[in-house]
Amino acid sequence: MAKVTIVMYHYVRDLKHSRYPEIKGLDIELFKEQIQYILKYYKVIRMEELIEAVKNQTKLPNNSLLLTFDDAYEDHFEFVFPILDELGIQGSFFPPAKAIQEHQVLNVNKIHFILASVEDKKRIISYIHSVMDKFREEYSLESNTYYDNKLKAEECRFDTIEAVF
Repeated sequence: MAKVTIVMYHYVRDLKHSRYPEIKGLDIELFKEQIQYILKYYKVIRMEELIEAVKNQTKLPNNSLLLTFDDAYEDHFEFVFPILDELGIQGSFFPPAKAIQEHQVLNVNKIHFILASVEDKKRIISYIHSVMDKFREEYSLESNTYYDNKLKAEECRFDTIEAVF
């Protein structure tokens, strides 16, 4: 079986005109550019082809690529699907079934929306610290510095140190 590249997308939207222009997403124009690049250098396959190749140990085309879209955002239906449909390619969409059935927003999305809504991320950390201070004795909480050091993730190319708190 040949190798396959899997490209995963989350938020794909007209960022400037969206409700959350600061969300860590991909602008629709950049998405179109990425798809053109992918079509130039890869052979986009369908999930069924990948399953068949794994099941029967058959070869995939050289430079195979599978497009995936997590969390079934409205963006995918509004922006992504028409582009893929026009180009005659398929993506695999993975909706969070339980969240949809229960009409719930995933916690990770709540965090994304909060981070995209607040210009000064340090204010969020200050607020969390004040709540921890309020309940420190009642719940035997360690110092804020302890949790900052223990729980803080590493800064990366996607998020500032404040955002990964």
